[in-house]
Amino acid sequence: MYKVLLVDDEAAVLETLLDTVPWQQFGVEEILTAKNGIQALEQMQKQTIDLLITDIRMPNMDGLQLLEKVCELYPAARFIILSAYSDFDYARRALQLGAENYLLKPFQERELEETIETALNNIYADRKNTDQVFRDNIVRRWLENNITLEELGERCQLLDINIYLPRYCVACIRWKYQEGYLQSYQDRCMQQLKELKYEAYPIWDKFGYYTVIV
Repeated sequence: MYKVLLVDDEAAVLETLLDTVPWQQFGVEEILTAKNGIQALEQMQKQTIDLLITDIRMPNMDGLQLLEKVCELYPAARFIILSAYSDFDYARRALQLGAENYLLKPFQERELEETIETALNNIYADRKNTDQVFRDNIVRRWLENNITLEELGERCQLLDINIYLPRYCVACIRWKYQEGYLQSYQDRCMQQLKELKYEAYPIWDKFGYYTVIV
């Protein structure tokens, strides 16, 4: 689930964004609003914002100044620029800062929705990759007996890995066929173990084996 912050000094634009985008369909659980960059930063200090959609020209702190601050303070946040101005310098700076897209007002609903969907998919991919890297690191250290029992218990509770089963088996598989079939093979292994009611934690070990703790 995601939190989105809409920033624009025009109330009509905020209302349009709130009413026309199918937020729930995109997995957005909360939508916050702000009238300028200062209010937006105050909101971001209170809670984690996944996606920021902001106008460029606003009083007190404009959109580009806001994004510079966001990039410095909240680098994980994604953002989309809305503007009534087709100024190339604005667009170039927004893209340099990492904007998902630069949309001109009045924006096309379909283009806006597609941009939002893409941004949220990118957030999901980032989360998944981060979680997977952390999980792989813990499983590999467990496999190599390179982690204390205290840390293992703490980390596995966080990752929902059950280390308190009565027995384990470790299978080390050397894959000798074409690389293209590897992912489907791994998926079949995990699916069959799941159907047999086993808990399984796969990892590539430092010797190049596809290793599964079962």
